[in-house]
Amino acid sequence: MYFIDSATQGVDLFDYDISTGAISNRRRVVNIDKALGMPDGMTIDEAGNIWVACWGGGAVRCYSPTGVQLGEVLFPVSQVSSCTFGGPELSDLYVTSAANRLSTGQLAKQPLAGATFVCSPGVAGMSAPSFGG
Repeated sequence: MYFIDSATQGVDLFDYDISTGAISNRRRVVNIDKALGMPDGMTIDEAGNIWVACWGGGAVRCYSPTGVQLGEVLFPVSQVSSCTFGGPELSDLYVTSAANRLSTGQLAKQPLAGATFVCSPGVAGMSAPSFGG
């Protein structure tokens, strides 16, 4: 199980026991420099790579499960908030952004702030299990 720890600029991994719901063995797998933005929302692709929306960094960055940055998708807005894969083949990356707390000048430079974007990064997402309850 992954956890975005925005306050400490990283993504942590836990061991997860599906039968009990217990988590253990917390460890850091991704550290994100403050200059690249604050980690916010995230998703996982079919290869297990971690896609992290970077608030203030204008990007979604892709990291391997061991924390190596593999790529990035840049956006014309600074406040990138979350991301998820969707579409018929889960090959579209949907990315949300925000406009809150941007000044009038910042909004003039980022007219698409608050928009939802879609791109095809060349990989597919991992399908979610069906709810069993």
